[in-house]
Amino acid sequence: IMTTKRERKQNGINNYSSSNLTEKEFKYANNHKEIEKSLELRREEIKSSTSFKLMKNISMIMDKYYLDPIIGLSLPGVGDVITSILALPSLQVSIFQIKSIPLTLAIIFNILKDIFIGFFPVVGDVFDFLFKANYKNYSLIVGFVEGDKQIINQVNKKAFLTLFLILVLIGLNILAFLFVSKIISELIEGGKYLLNLIL
Repeated sequence: IMTTKRERKQNGINNYSSSNLTEKEFKYANNHKEIEKSLELRREEIKSSTSFKLMKNISMIMDKYYLDPIIGLSLPGVGDVITSILALPSLQVSIFQIKSIPLTLAIIFNILKDIFIGFFPVVGDVFDFLFKANYKNYSLIVGFVEGDKQIINQVNKKAFLTLFLILVLIGLNILAFLFVSKIISELIEGGKYLLNLIL
């Protein structure tokens, strides 16, 4: 007797004991399917959000039509600030929708890299034609949401590097603060000593 694929699937669900799966394995398989279905719904929810669509459109406009480097060339210094502001939707998606710290750090890494390169006149703008920060952020988010292992590894590496740089900057700021505090303290002590000599 021929059976349809749906009937075979239903028979398999009702009679798991007749297959090679144990009850525990069958429950695990069903739970796994439910998790995958939930993740798929979550992916679709993120991709259909206003923030995601805005990020996608900005990525297409700024990088596909090379508006990022054109703005940088037209408005030196100010242009890089404008293009950095346009990266905010990417951060909004990673922070408030995906809620991933590594992904957020990876996006921050791309933004900071783009800003740093923009400090160099002409060379930085030429590099903008190749780097395409907005598209890179978009690709990171899409790959991360879809569970692309290569993208996830890339995100983790960038996140680690960003965290390391943040810690280095914090350390340098602390050292600078201590250095300035010491100089101010010595100047105060020197002033007191001079006042004592005069008086």
